[in-house]
Amino acid sequence: MTKTKQKPVVRRIQKIDVSILLGLYKLRALSTDQIRRRYNLKPAYVYKKLEILRNTGWIITEPISGYTNKQRRQGSYHRISETGITCLKKQGYPVERVADDLRVNKRFLPYLLSANDIFVDLEPFGWTMQDSREVKRKYNMNRGDSLQGIFTSPKNKEYIFYVLKESTTERTLAKIAKEIESHSKVDRMQTNRPTSNYIIFVRGQKSYEQVVNTFYNDKDVLTTTQQLKVMPSVFAKMYFRLFYDEVELINYLIYHGISDVTRQVFPKLTKSYKGLSTIVKHKGNEKYLLNLLDSDLIKIHDVHSYRKEQYQLDGKKILAITTNALLKKHQEMLRSIKHIDWYPIDHHEIIDYLNEVTPTSK
Repeated sequence: MTKTKQKPVVRRIQKIDVSILLGLYKLRALSTDQIRRRYNLKPAYVYKKLEILRNTGWIITEPISGYTNKQRRQGSYHRISETGITCLKKQGYPVERVADDLRVNKRFLPYLLSANDIFVDLEPFGWTMQDSREVKRKYNMNRGDSLQGIFTSPKNKEYIFYVLKESTTERTLAKIAKEIESHSKVDRMQTNRPTSNYIIFVRGQKSYEQVVNTFYNDKDVLTTTQQLKVMPSVFAKMYFRLFYDEVELINYLIYHGISDVTRQVFPKLTKSYKGLSTIVKHKGNEKYLLNLLDSDLIKIHDVHSYRKEQYQLDGKKILAITTNALLKKHQEMLRSIKHIDWYPIDHHEIIDYLNEVTPTSK
């Protein structure tokens, strides 16, 4: 006896169903946990809801592989089906792509999920994201480029971003460096460059060291970009809740006895230095603030222009804010500067502060 193919269950669509389908249409793929966090669902409910969407034929669920090196079973991810897209059309949403266009290459999937993971945590705090396809199409960029897209802060500052896994090859880093250089060449040709700000999200100390060592020795990259932040993903998801704005960072440093005196002091200066635009008072002395919590390689490169001769004329030391975990690396990169006071803060303390002032139920 031949079995007949079971038809999807016909059911009335709910508001949460539409929200999840729109999210999968825009972001292409989300893990179960990302859906739970993004839509503020209880763990038991999210599994039930996804089962209903799957049985209805609106979504497709597949196993995750290559997302992390630490565990074999890595859960499932979900993507919208052609039936799901048809459902959105019936609800009046202007969807143009078909499900096959949104299918994610298995090799690319870990990077997409990592990018979406960062976005899901930052979205409630006013961040927006353009994915790589949208950015490449808009700015006529090479389809094979590795960039993940553009993040835009609540202050409307754009960053091209890359997401790297625990182990990164030199070939991958060289490819990213070449891309950044090509973006700057576009800029010099006076055509439409998206932005000269970059964030590279990394996993683990080894990946961080690899990226810093590669890009800090690439003068073409350092001299053609405005910002190049290298940040561990877990810390970045907390940091960018609030500290995308230096005013908020200054407010936090007040708890450490560091106060901003830029408005009073800066107009009296006869000379200014790249990377040193904020003056603070610390232990009774005026100092230039150097925020290294975001490991911006451009700031670290620029601050070398404040040489011993300039310091002797100016008289203000540099106060470098870093974390205990990154102190040694930052000291190594700035070892030629002796007129610098180091102020390491335990990253757990920073995270506790951010959890207190930027609570989220997700």
